[in-house]
Amino acid sequence: IGRADPRWRNLLLMTVMVPFWTSFLIRTYAWVTILKSEGLLNSLLIQLDLIAEPFEMLYTPGAVVLGLVYTFLPFMILPIYSSVEKLDGALIEAALDLGAGPMRAFSRVIVPLTTPGIAAGILLVFVPSLGIYAVNDILGGGRVDMIGNIIENQFKGNARNWPFGAALGTTLLVSFALIYGFVSRRQRALEAR
Repeated sequence: IGRADPRWRNLLLMTVMVPFWTSFLIRTYAWVTILKSEGLLNSLLIQLDLIAEPFEMLYTPGAVVLGLVYTFLPFMILPIYSSVEKLDGALIEAALDLGAGPMRAFSRVIVPLTTPGIAAGILLVFVPSLGIYAVNDILGGGRVDMIGNIIENQFKGNARNWPFGAALGTTLLVSFALIYGFVSRRQRALEAR
């Protein structure tokens, strides 16, 4: 998106933003309709003779991962887009002119220069993806253990162990602070070079 033709850039950004126009829960329940045994995906695969009978996609770890990626992908794309848009194309051309192949130019020029966007995306996605429990409840049927579900169960589930739930929540907060500190220190070290 950051390197696309300017007349296409706004359209591509809109495709990233359109899912935000509907409720998170509605989007998650739409995946239930798509992934269930008699859902859209199984029906399409049967119509195309790719499978003989429907297979279970809903209430699996894969469905939870799909739901999390779909939910948080825009939060990762937008900060990276911002960094890529500011990237000077002359630096990439210089790397290629000096003999770097596309992969080397990507790993030695593009990634280091877009690190602030990558770090911002990671920070925007990390804590919400750990703490969210609705995706697991809806798409995983509560069968996939995630820290958000474990914390929820400590406060209002069968466990009713508030101190343990508070300890898990505090651990989540401390892990976020440690990762934020690590990323900030690394970013300062890169800027000092």
